[in-house]
Amino acid sequence: MKGRFAAALAAVVLTASTEPGAVFGAFEHHRDLADDAPPDLRDEWTQVIRRIEALEAALDEATVQAMAGIEQQALDVCRTPLNQ
Repeated sequence: MKGRFAAALAAVVLTASTEPGAVFGAFEHHRDLADDAPPDLRDEWTQVIRRIEALEAALDEATVQAMAGIEQQALDVCRTPLNQ
């Protein structure tokens, strides 16, 4: 198990970035870390995974709401639906 965890950790380090959204690009590596973590770290990695999933869901919801607002503005102001 230590070998798999070390490999997963190395993958996360290699994909580390300060770019916006980079955490989502490395998410599968984070899942691997959670799955392969030693027992004393498993709870912490599970918490990291849950927080990333919650962030992703919140961003998805915000995007849907923002797009709905843009579509409504285009309809109200331009009298043209965006889906044409």
